Amino acid sequence: MSKLIEIKRRIKSTKNIRQVTRAMEMVASVKFKKINSSLKISNKYIDPIEHTLKILSTYKEKDILSRSDQSILILIAPSKGFVGPLTINILNTAKMFLDQNKGKRFKIVTVGKKASSFAKSMSKEVLGYYPGIPAIASINDLYELTDLIIDEYVNNRAENVYICYPKFINILSNKVVVEKILPIEYKEEEYESLHFAKSEEKDSPSLYTFYQEFEELYESCIKTYILSMIYAKKVEASASEHASRMMTMRNATDNASKLNMELQIERNKVRQQSITQEVIEIASASENTI
Repeated sequence: MSKLIEIKRRIKSTKNIRQVTRAMEMVASVKFKKINSSLKISNKYIDPIEHTLKILSTYKEKDILSRSDQSILILIAPSKGFVGPLTINILNTAKMFLDQNKGKRFKIVTVGKKASSFAKSMSKEVLGYYPGIPAIASINDLYELTDLIIDEYVNNRAENVYICYPKFINILSNKVVVEKILPIEYKEEEYESLHFAKSEEKDSPSLYTFYQEFEELYESCIKTYILSMIYAKKVEASASEHASRMMTMRNATDNASKLNMELQIERNKVRQQSITQEVIEIASASENTI
């Protein structure tokens, strides 16, 4: 009888867990749909601004000032759990990248509570902690972070800027990558197409004309580019996070349903055994009486 009571308790517990995981899956699904619309917009916007900055880079003279030999790594990771192996994949990728570049000095900028915890465990200079940036961030949420990166780069205190984040592929998969976002680089064979402008294919090439001081224009574009790039990567990271949480909760709900079914079968077996035992005992008692 005690075994039957224990099984009933476990059935009730699995039902409650299934309700919670199903609710969390629905919440993650709603948030994913919201962030997915921002993802489509940001992807369309980032390519033209990157192309514009490449064009400007062909006109920029090499820095007279020597840059710092330090680089910046921006690490974007979830603030909450229930995302499957996503968080550990991000932290492992960041650690592997830092290990592969042991000869270089890095400053770390973290976005998300999990990233902040990781940075404390690494023997690297932490330039900034940003655990409070929401999963579904707006441009306004990123101004403080981008101003910090721009200040370090424009004032020659950082040679390179890298960003580690989970690149969104589709709802079932993502890939954690480390990308270099500064300085802007282009291939030698791209120089002609970038440095000279054509309105149409039949037009002869002509140099771009700038109606603003070049350095002022270049710095303004750098600021816009960094803000746009970090926002785009944060959107991809958020899409990966919510998609991972949605799939994790879906799997948990399916597992709870499967376990609940197995427990119900076990309960029926125990109940049947109990009934059979009682029938045998009654039958035996009747034979003894006769």
